[in-house]
Amino acid sequence: MEVDTKLAPTPAPGTSSVKYLSPRPARKSATASAEAELYVHLLVLLYLVDQNKLDDAKKCAEMLIVRADALDKRSLDPLVAKGIFYLALIYERQHKLHELGCFLNSRLRTATLRRQRESQAVLIYTLLRCYLINKQFQSAAKLVSKVTFPEGANNNDLARFLYYQGRIKALQLDYIAAAGYFLQAMRKAPQEAAIGFKQNVQKWIIVIGLLQGEIPERSIFRQPIYRKCLHPYLELTQAVRLGDLAKFNAVVKHHGPEVCITFERDETLTLIVRLRQNVIKTAVKQISLAYSRITIKDIAKKLGMSNEVETEYLVSA
Repeated sequence: MEVDTKLAPTPAPGTSSVKYLSPRPARKSATASAEAELYVHLLVLLYLVDQNKLDDAKKCAEMLIVRADALDKRSLDPLVAKGIFYLALIYERQHKLHELGCFLNSRLRTATLRRQRESQAVLIYTLLRCYLINKQFQSAAKLVSKVTFPEGANNNDLARFLYYQGRIKALQLDYIAAAGYFLQAMRKAPQEAAIGFKQNVQKWIIVIGLLQGEIPERSIFRQPIYRKCLHPYLELTQAVRLGDLAKFNAVVKHHGPEVCITFERDETLTLIVRLRQNVIKTAVKQISLAYSRITIKDIAKKLGMSNEVETEYLVSA
């Protein structure tokens, strides 16, 4: 049997049958993106903060911000905002937050011009906290009147901003507006997290309600997340409701700056002191219902007040 086969052509003398292909270009080693680099940097920062290595954490936060500025990418704004947040937290824990005021103001101007929403939101409420901690209430009120909180900010940042607005209004004696801001802050807070934030907001809501003559419902104090932290405020509420000035003074003294500083730590002491007038008014009202005629001296005795002139002034007011 004959098989028809095609023979491959014989290569010319001095040539090879192997084809030499041009070499592939060397593959470049993969480099981490700027976002990945700063994210790892942020994780290191969180670790240092958790370990309470505040000096190292401060350097780490500053390096993160400087590196982000050098890279100059809009996509890095959320990471920069976190870096600024933790930098302020570190300064606060070191009782040096007042030293950061100029830096925060400068960054806020830059973030506003560049429309960096994440950084802008963090800088606004961080500056408000800085002013309130340092008792610069007029500066805080002025900042709120001048800035516009960025639209599209996440609910956590918005809740903080509403909370600080409520505190400013409370210090300005605008209790109705303050109560509105605190309730909005509570609604914007996460449902299953941020327990400490919600506890703090609830304390302010109770004090503002008492100043408005409203007694909070007992069920609030029975909720598991509030039962322990609101116990001093339950005692305060009972004193205000009964018009018991002696009990009110005892509660303020026990939880005030002289003993366990609960109210001072919660930063509600300034408002709680104002409640004394409400307690006296309630007590005078109860006395007027019980007696058709009573002397100023007896009223002062029942109120536990040693100054009859002050008692007369309060009764006539």
